Amino acid sequence: MNIRPERFLLRSKPLLSSASLARPWQYRLWGLCLTLSVLLPVALARFHQAAPAYTLTDLGVGDIQVGSGNSVSSPDEPTALSSPAKGHSLTSNFLRFSNAAGQSAWSEYRGREPKVRIHAFLASQGKTIDLGTLGGKNCLVTGLSASGCVIGASHTSEGEQHAFLWKNGVMTDLGTLPGGKQSQANAINDREEIVGSAQIETGDFHAFLWKNGVMTDLGLLPRGNESVACALNNRGEVVGQASTETSGFHAVLWQKGQVKDLNPLIPFQKGLALEQATRINEQGQITATGILNDRHHTFLLTPK
Repeated sequence: MNIRPERFLLRSKPLLSSASLARPWQYRLWGLCLTLSVLLPVALARFHQAAPAYTLTDLGVGDIQVGSGNSVSSPDEPTALSSPAKGHSLTSNFLRFSNAAGQSAWSEYRGREPKVRIHAFLASQGKTIDLGTLGGKNCLVTGLSASGCVIGASHTSEGEQHAFLWKNGVMTDLGTLPGGKQSQANAINDREEIVGSAQIETGDFHAFLWKNGVMTDLGLLPRGNESVACALNNRGEVVGQASTETSGFHAVLWQKGQVKDLNPLIPFQKGLALEQATRINEQGQITATGILNDRHHTFLLTPK
């Protein structure tokens, strides 16, 4: 068999031959199409993410709670369980929580100085029950479920502050995240899932979800170091706030294992910053507080 070199060379000629270089517009067009095929999906994805996912209703100045029956107590970190200072009034100045079954739960100061303590109570079926503690001095109520479960924070026998669940006469210590010593429960849904904030080894506080006996760290915004979960619905969607890389706090939503800053998900308005999401209902509507033109406002976010 004779191998014809010219045929071999013809079949193996380079793509950029002298002939092809004589038609630069074709390759420029080809390069443009290739670039668009790569960049266009990225641009469309970014546009989709930037499009508002919620309509925004300004509810006015102040802290207004709407749209959900779940309880909320939302500090930047767990509330300190301490006795009042000398001369402090011993009347209750804590939140009272109630449900559709006619039950109510609250905390109040009891005793005389210097042995004043914070006690937690549940009123149900005409009886008032002292819920006790996790072995320490004080107990603070932060929520009540539809079925009569009470949540909050209590001192342990070691003097640490731990989140608790009180159910059918038994108080359960929810513990903390690994390495931490403090935690507080802030809300409970009808499935007895609980959210709050808990300390980690560094001393920072992270939002948590407690479910089926396990406390899970819900995570942070990129380059942030702290977060707190304030409320949840029965679909497992959690809202709260998380620190940003500039050390401020933004309102956030934890959904399907991801944390989302709510600020990019609302229509842009100059001078507006959502700082904390305080409630979420079954339709996904969120109540949030924030700053608008240097004043505190409450907003309602409704999914589109």
